[in-house]
Amino acid sequence: MSLTPEITKPLFPFGRFVTTPGAENLIEREGEEKGLEFGDLGYYVHRRMSELLRRHVSGDDGDLCPEDKDANVEALEHGSRIFSSYNLDTISASKVWVITEWDRSVTTMLLPEEY
Repeated sequence: MSLTPEITKPLFPFGRFVTTPGAENLIEREGEEKGLEFGDLGYYVHRRMSELLRRHVSGDDGDLCPEDKDANVEALEHGSRIFSSYNLDTISASKVWVITEWDRSVTTMLLPEEY
């Protein structure tokens, strides 16, 4: 068992990474539900966002239906937007979306209701 994250080469450039307040708050709540407090919570949020971004750019698109997974394969070949969805470990079983725009200029982490 390794404690360091697996390093993989990104499948595509992700541009500028931005997150909505809702997504950041949800990941913070996930950390609080794990018992983390202020000092460790900021580190947890940063690390968790980095992990989800790494999964997104390495082709792990999370909890998508087969049609959406196929659309991501097409997006890599033809330059359209790339979409991932990740269920978080919260009591409310919430999820975040990660979307890289077609021109690869920006990647956004957001809640589905913020789309």
